[in-house]
Amino acid sequence: MVVNIRNVLLINLVELYAQCIINPSGVTMTFTCPNGVLMEDIDVYSLDDAYLETIEKVQVVGIGGRGPLTSIPINICRFKQLKHLDLSNNHINDVSFHFFFRCLSQLQTLDLHNNFIDEIPISWISEMISLKSINLSQNKISSIPNNMFYNISNIEIFDVSSNSLTTFELWLIQIKDLIDYSNNRITHFTNEKNVDLSNYQSEITTKIFFNNTGTKIDFDDGIFEMYNRCGEINSMYTQYLMKTIQKIHEMNPNLLNWNCSCKYYHLQKYMISIDSNKNLSSWNCPFEHVIDYDKKCQCQSSFNSESVKLCQIKDWELDTDFPLNCSTLESISSIMYKELISMNLTNETMIVKFVDRIDRFDKKLYELNISQLITPLLRTDLQNITTIIENLLESIKIPVEITNNSIAILSLPKKSSTYSYSQTKLINSSFTYSKNQTIENVTTSITIHQNSIENLSEIDIYIIYYLPSSLFSYAQNDQHKIIVSPIVGIHLPKPFPYSITMTFTHVKDLYGRYSCEFWQTDHWNNTGCSYSKGVKPNQHTCICNHTTSFALIFIPDWPIYEAYIPSIIIASLSIVCFCISIILSIHRQVTSFRILSIVNIFSLINSMILFILLTVILIRGYQLSDRTLQANDKCSKSQENLSMTMYFFLILTFASKTLLGVCYFITIFFHFIFIQYTSISNKLIYTSFILIILIALIPTIVIVNQSSNLFLQYDGICWFDSKVIFPYISIPFLIFIGLNFLIIIAITVRLFQFICGPKTAQTNEKRMIISVMIWLSLCISLGIAWIVGPFLNIIITENNRSSTIVLQWIFAFFIGLEGVWVLIINAIFYSNQKVNRKNHQTIFNKINKSDS
Repeated sequence: MVVNIRNVLLINLVELYAQCIINPSGVTMTFTCPNGVLMEDIDVYSLDDAYLETIEKVQVVGIGGRGPLTSIPINICRFKQLKHLDLSNNHINDVSFHFFFRCLSQLQTLDLHNNFIDEIPISWISEMISLKSINLSQNKISSIPNNMFYNISNIEIFDVSSNSLTTFELWLIQIKDLIDYSNNRITHFTNEKNVDLSNYQSEITTKIFFNNTGTKIDFDDGIFEMYNRCGEINSMYTQYLMKTIQKIHEMNPNLLNWNCSCKYYHLQKYMISIDSNKNLSSWNCPFEHVIDYDKKCQCQSSFNSESVKLCQIKDWELDTDFPLNCSTLESISSIMYKELISMNLTNETMIVKFVDRIDRFDKKLYELNISQLITPLLRTDLQNITTIIENLLESIKIPVEITNNSIAILSLPKKSSTYSYSQTKLINSSFTYSKNQTIENVTTSITIHQNSIENLSEIDIYIIYYLPSSLFSYAQNDQHKIIVSPIVGIHLPKPFPYSITMTFTHVKDLYGRYSCEFWQTDHWNNTGCSYSKGVKPNQHTCICNHTTSFALIFIPDWPIYEAYIPSIIIASLSIVCFCISIILSIHRQVTSFRILSIVNIFSLINSMILFILLTVILIRGYQLSDRTLQANDKCSKSQENLSMTMYFFLILTFASKTLLGVCYFITIFFHFIFIQYTSISNKLIYTSFILIILIALIPTIVIVNQSSNLFLQYDGICWFDSKVIFPYISIPFLIFIGLNFLIIIAITVRLFQFICGPKTAQTNEKRMIISVMIWLSLCISLGIAWIVGPFLNIIITENNRSSTIVLQWIFAFFIGLEGVWVLIINAIFYSNQKVNRKNHQTIFNKINKSDS
C-alpha cells in the first residue's frame, strides 16, 4: 500500500515539475535538472513528510553541466534524517539561509564544491551538531571563520582547496583526518579571530595538504604567540603546534620558508632536532640562498630550550648586548647590512642614526673574538657594508657636522670656505675634530685645494669624513697590509684638477714601509697617491689626486709567521733538553745534596715552563696566522690569560736565574766549599724562593688590575701594549740584567784572584776546570743572549737593517737553544761528578785493601 502511494506521488511530481527529475534509490534522492534551469528551491511540497524523513542523502545535479540551484534550498529542513547533502556543481552564490533550530542535526557530510560561494555559511553550518565532513572546494572563499563548526573535534574532513585563501588558520589542526588547502595562494599562518589553543591536548590532523599553492609560507615564532602557546620549548604545552609545522613540511616539501632572522635560530634548531626524518634540515632562507645559518646565528636567539618561553624571542639589533658565547662576526654583519640598506640620509636625524650605527658596529667588532675564521663569504659581506657606507656618505645633500668619538661627518656648501678638517686624539683616547688648520697636536688631517671648492656651484655639498678602521681591516683581502690610521675621506660632487693632502701621525714600526692608499671595493690601492715623511717626528704625508676613502698603510718587510716553524722546533728542542737537565740535576741532588742543586733545579723548572708557554703561544700564532684570518689588534680572553701566565714565569725565570747567580758567586768565593744543608740554610733557601715568587707575582697582579686594552695582536701573537712593556717588562729586565752582569763580573774577578793565588798544582788544575765550568754555566743559564738582545734595537737604522735582522736571528737562536746549552753544561757536571765519585771509590778501595 505504501509503495502505491509513493508511486502516485512521484508521478504527480514529474507532471508538475517536468524540468527536474527526481530519482529515488533507497534512502537516496537525486534531483536531475537540465541545463539553463535556475531555481532557489527544490519542490518537495507534494511529498509526504513521513517519506522525506526516510531519506538520508539528497543530491542535486545538472544534465551535462551545473545543477540549477542558486542558493541553499529553504525546504531542505524537511529531510529530518538527512545525513549526506550534495549540492556540488551548482550555481550557488547565496548562502544566507535561515532555518529552525536543529535543522539538519543529523547531517554528517556537506558537499558544496564547485559553486560560486565567497563566504562560508556560518549561521547554519555551525548548527550541524553531527557534521563530520565538509567540502567547500572550487569556490571563491577568502577567509575561514573560527566559529563555523559546532564541534570542530568531530570534523574528520575539511576541503577548501581551489579557493581564494591566502592564510592558514592553525586552529584547524583540531580536525581529525584531512585538511586540504591545495590550489590556494597561502603565504602566512594566522589567527585573525584570536582562537585560544592553550588547553588543546589532543592529536593533530592526520593529513594536511597544500598542493600547487604556487607560494611559500613564512614560518616563525609568531604562531605560538597567536595561539597562546608561549610555553617552554621542550614542554608538551607547545609541541602540538611544533608537530603541526613538522607534518605540514613532511607532507608538503619545499612549502615552508624559514624566516632567516637570527631571532628564530634556536626555534629552527629545535624543529630539526625533533624531525626524525631529517626533512626540516633542507629548509632554505628565502632571500639568502648561500648562507651558513649556523655560523651566522648560533649565538643570537634570546631563548634556550630549557627555560625561556617561545614568544620572548626578539630581534637582535646593534644596541643589544650579545650573549657571552656570541663570537660570530657573521651575525652582527648581517644585522648591520640590513640596517644600512634601509637607510636614506635625507635629514640630520637619519645621519645621526647612521653615525650611531657605525659606532656601535665598530665597538662590536672590537669586542668580538677576532681569532675566528674569516670566510670568503663573510669577507664579501663586510666589503658590501663598506660600499654601502661610502655610497650613503656620498648621498648626503644637507650641511651637517656630526661627531661620535672615532667617527665624524662634515658636509658643507661652497660658501663655507672650509678646506681642512683635523682629528686630535686626547689623553683619554677619545677624539675631537676641528676645521682650524693651525690647531696643535693633530693626529690626522685632510686638506683640499681652495680652487677645488671654488669650482662647485652654490647648491653643491661636499663631504669630509673620518671612520674607524676595524671594518676595513676585516674586509680587506690582503691581510699583510696593516691600517695604522683612521679612515679619512672626501667627496666632491664635481671632478677637480687639484690634489688632496693628508697628514698622519704614527710611531714608526720596524722592518716595513708606509704607503698611502685608497679603498677600492675589497682592497687597498695606491694608484694616484704618493707618500713622504712629514716634517715632524712620526709624521707622514700623503698626496692623492682623487676623492674617496684613504688610509695610511704599513706593509711589513717579512711577516712573523715565516719564523713560526723554526721557532717552534727550536723551543721544543729546548723543552726536551730542560727535561733531561732536570733529571740529571735531581740525580746529582740525590747522590750529593747541595743547595746549589736545589736552586739550579728550581731555575730549570721555571725555564722549562716558560719555554712550554712560549711554544704554546707560537703554535697558536701559527694556527691563527693563516691568511684567511683577520689581522687585528684585539686579543681574545684566552690569549690574554696565556700572555699573563707567560709574563709571570718570565719574571720568575729571571729572578731564579739571578738567585742562581748569587749561589754561584758564593760557591766560587768560598773556593768550592759547598754550604751544608742545615736548618739555617733550609730557611734561607726557601725564604729566597718565596721572595722571588713575590717579585714575579706582585707586578702580575698589578697588571691584571690595570684598565683594559693592555694587549695587542699581530699575526696571531698576543703580547702587551707598549704602554705596559716599559714599566712592567723593560725596567724589571734591565734590573735583572744589571744584577746578572755584575754577578758575572764579580765571579770573573774572583776567578782571576783564585787562579793567581798560591795553591798546589793538583788543586789549582782541578779548581780551575770547575771554576771555568761554573762560569760558563752561569753565563749560559743567565743567558748572554738575554743580556745582549734587548740592546739590538738601539743600533737599528734604515742603513743597517739587514745586519740588524741577522743579529736578531742570532739572538733568537741563542735564546731558543738555551735548553741545549744548559743540557751540555749539566751533562758535563754530571759526568765530572760521576768520574769524581768513581775516583773516590777507587781510592777508598785501595785504602781498604792496604789496611787489610
